[in-house]
Amino acid sequence: MPSRSETIAFLARVSRALAADRVRITWKADDEIADLGWSHADALDQLAALLPDDLLNTEPSRHPDFALIWIFCPALPEEDGTFLWIRLAERTDETFVVSFHPALGDPWR
Repeated sequence: MPSRSETIAFLARVSRALAADRVRITWKADDEIADLGWSHADALDQLAALLPDDLLNTEPSRHPDFALIWIFCPALPEEDGTFLWIRLAERTDETFVVSFHPALGDPWR
């Protein structure tokens, strides 16, 4: 598990990627965002609002271009007991949204 400072540094890179329009959304995540009834702008707003405490875990990637998948689970305030599962990967100056879907229940249990 990355340290808090590593997580803060990762989120700063995500923020820079957002500002530079260098966030790419996979077809899977794109379908999941549409299933929520959200636009890409809504999804990008969720990425911009991620906090270090939203980090659930990391896992090794099976994709050769990505070393690590970062898994964030912020609560959806308008949906009691629902969390978003956001899986992010990075390559050079780009951030990739790998998956983006709601999950019921507390992921930290």
